[in-house]
Amino acid sequence: MIKVGIIGLGYWGSILYKSICDNYNYEIVKVCGRNDSGYGDIFTYKDEDVLNSEADLIVISTQTKYHYQHIISALENGKHVFVEKPICLTIEESEEVIKLAKEKNKLLFVDHIYTTNPYVLKIKEILDGDNSKLEYYNSFRFNEECKLFDTTIMENLMYHDFYIADMLIDFDFKKPTITHTPFEYCEFKSGPINLISSYVDKKKRIVEIKTETNEIFWDELNCVLKNNGKDVILDVKQDNIKYKFDDVFNHMLKHNDDNSKDISLKILKLINGL
Repeated sequence: MIKVGIIGLGYWGSILYKSICDNYNYEIVKVCGRNDSGYGDIFTYKDEDVLNSEADLIVISTQTKYHYQHIISALENGKHVFVEKPICLTIEESEEVIKLAKEKNKLLFVDHIYTTNPYVLKIKEILDGDNSKLEYYNSFRFNEECKLFDTTIMENLMYHDFYIADMLIDFDFKKPTITHTPFEYCEFKSGPINLISSYVDKKKRIVEIKTETNEIFWDELNCVLKNNGKDVILDVKQDNIKYKFDDVFNHMLKHNDDNSKDISLKILKLINGL
């Protein structure tokens, strides 16, 4: 059984808490947040109580500006780390924590929540068998309820689309064209790739991919996947589409997915290099 400590119990931290509680492979020994909402004896207001606990793994779900100090402290305390995206606020911070994790021989995973999504994996399966030319890759991610002010829209919403694109087509963006209002809207174009994220439009998550062979349409919110106009039926239960910490964590362990932090750094370099 893996003993877990959690720092940050906001929107995503509370989801992580419930997901970890639902699995018998983990025991939550300490959690830290701003409000004790019935966590009992494991709750503390001090992050050092979590870092100094008997936890093997520290799960970090705080504002991005705090990731660096929490990751450093966890690694220095001999803990493995699972951190909400992005890994850190700057390239320099990210490179330092990656280096320290290697020196300490500790796991440092970034929570890329679509890594085990069955729809993304099915699209990947289709594209892995398709060697024809990519004609376009469009992604639309809108959420007026998800506005953050410690990270830009590219570091928050569009971040997902960068690593999904990396999974599906191994993106290599060159000379992108950007229409960008940091905390409201972003349109990112590079060759046949077009990513659009918005905080000012109603919730929407759609991916459209066309090659010479396949024309894929995925509406995430309505659980619709089509290829060449025909429904693609997935043999999965609705519950299996929901985020599960254990699925993501074990996928990373199985595939030795240290590259989650490398991909996060790659995305930060892309964003900061614009």
